[in-house]
Amino acid sequence: MRSKQFSLFFLGILAFVFVIGAVNAATLSEWNFDGSTLVPSVNVTAATLNLSTNLTTPTFPSGNPSTGFAMSSANWTVANEYIEVDLSIAGYENLILRFDERASLTGPTGFKIHYSSDGTTFTDLTGSATSTVAAFTTHPMHTFDFSAVTSIDNNINTKLRITVPSTGIGSGSTGTFVIDNLRVEGTAIIIPTTTPSEITACTATGNSGKLDI
Repeated sequence: MRSKQFSLFFLGILAFVFVIGAVNAATLSEWNFDGSTLVPSVNVTAATLNLSTNLTTPTFPSGNPSTGFAMSSANWTVANEYIEVDLSIAGYENLILRFDERASLTGPTGFKIHYSSDGTTFTDLTGSATSTVAAFTTHPMHTFDFSAVTSIDNNINTKLRITVPSTGIGSGSTGTFVIDNLRVEGTAIIIPTTTPSEITACTATGNSGKLDI
C-alpha cells in the first residue's frame, strides 16, 4: 500500500513540475534595434513590425542602454498613428507586451495599446493609457498583459499597436517617439497527454498492493 501511494505521489510531483515549467512565458518576438533595422532579433512567430503611413522613415538613435540603438519615428500629427506588431501566434496564449519608450519635448505626451484578433478591428486594452517620459529608465519600462484577451490566443491574425490617440492622453505632435527592447511573450498551449496505462489499470482494479512503473 505504501509502495503504491509513494509511486502515485512521485508521479504527481513529476506532473506538477512539468506543468510549472511549461507555463513559463517565452519570448516569441523581440526587437532590440541594435542592428539599426526593423528585422526582429528573436522571431518565433513570423512577426513583423510596421509603422502607419504618415510616420517618417524610422531612424536609430541611442537606445536603452545607450551602448545599443532604439527606433525613432516622427510626424505624429494625424489621429491614431501607430507602431504595429503583426503576429502569427498559433499554439500560444497569454500574451505580454513589453517595451521602453521616450518622447522629445514636442513628441507625443502619451499612448494607448490596441489589439486586433482579425487584423482589421482594433480595441483598447483596458487600463493601457500611459504618459510618455523624456528619458529611458530601468528596463522594462512598460508591461502590458493580454492574458484576459482570449480572442488573440492561438491566432494567426493577431495585431498589437502602440497608438497615439487624437484626444485625451497623447494627442498628435511633430516631435519624435522612440521605443526600444520591444518584446512579445507568450505561453505554449499545453495539449493534454494520454493517461499512462498503469494509472488507468490502478484506477480500474483498485489497490493490488503493487504498482509497476
